[in-house]
Amino acid sequence: MEGRRLYALDDALRRLYKTPEKFGVCERCGRDIEEARLEVVPAAQLCGECQNLVEENSDQAA
Repeated sequence: MEGRRLYALDDALRRLYKTPEKFGVCERCGRDIEEARLEVVPAAQLCGECQNLVEENSDQAA
């Protein structure tokens, strides 16, 4: 679990340095990721709404 977290943080740092204008932007819908979400999950790639949709769809598939 720690390895995944470290990888996600490393990936977030890479995105921040390579394309800073895209950091904090949801990869699914293109809206800004909520600041409060980024404070809790700095490596977040999805806004809260899209993350919930993805989780709901994965729960339904299982």
